[in-house]
Amino acid sequence: MRGLATTSTRAVVFCDIVGSTEIRTRVGDSVADPWFEQLMTAISNAVLEVDGLVVKSLGDGVMAVFKSASAALQGAVGMQQAGEAHRSKGVAESARLRVGVSIGDVAELDADWSGLPVVEAARLCACAGSNEIYASDVVRLLAGSRTDHQFEAVGSLELKGLAEPVATTRVLWHPRPSGITSAALPAALSTAVTGPFVGREQLAADCFDEWKAGTWRGLLVAGEPGIGKTRFVAELCNRMAGTGANVAAGRCDEDIAAAYRPWTDALDPLVAAMPPSLRRRECGRHRSRRALVTGGRGHWFDAATPRQ
Repeated sequence: MRGLATTSTRAVVFCDIVGSTEIRTRVGDSVADPWFEQLMTAISNAVLEVDGLVVKSLGDGVMAVFKSASAALQGAVGMQQAGEAHRSKGVAESARLRVGVSIGDVAELDADWSGLPVVEAARLCACAGSNEIYASDVVRLLAGSRTDHQFEAVGSLELKGLAEPVATTRVLWHPRPSGITSAALPAALSTAVTGPFVGREQLAADCFDEWKAGTWRGLLVAGEPGIGKTRFVAELCNRMAGTGANVAAGRCDEDIAAAYRPWTDALDPLVAAMPPSLRRRECGRHRSRRALVTGGRGHWFDAATPRQ
């Protein structure tokens, strides 16, 4: 039995991987499959970092919703930064993405979202070029002083299926600073370290020094929303990653009741990057148990007879 649709105001983002068919043709499915899987994980992490929700995968892209215009813009930039940073053996160049952002009242029914803002975001994504973010000008106006991203006016675009032209702006973005890569730091944290780190430099330095000395094995960071907890943790983890440490990140979201969510988020990039032989060996160490495969799929397999 279908439930009743609920209506709320949301920012909607569509992200599409440009040239995906050409990549598959050039390198073959055996190389392209893990490359796309890791890229989609990085894109999803960029959404989760700003409390967004990945509604669904669209083959070569994703649809996501956000609670505010500023969060949607940050998520869109995080997607582009994740694509630019993404590298994998056999596919040397950066991933090229195009992104569309809109906002308005949408209806949610059975974990899917519908309404004109959804159509508008999809059409803006289709109009954007490689490595571009197109947003309706309403998104820019609503974000206001809560975003420090810069914009360029595109003009009014006639979008398929919409009665009126849509005033559109291009969102400018820059790659992550050198030394911050998706391999060193999960996208859920690496998007946070692109902003300034102010006021807690000494605290981060002290925590890092104590971690190196083995003084602590666990650290609890608490505080009200918006005071910079994620930024502080990202800064600390980035310093750890700089020593060669492996960093995994997972989180819980208030509106998403998914079992084992922090663990699947944290382990997903590690499992995706793990060579099959290493994965089989590690799972084989626990032959009496069943091993959980992450990647958001929640599949199980018998570790005693690992699959190829």
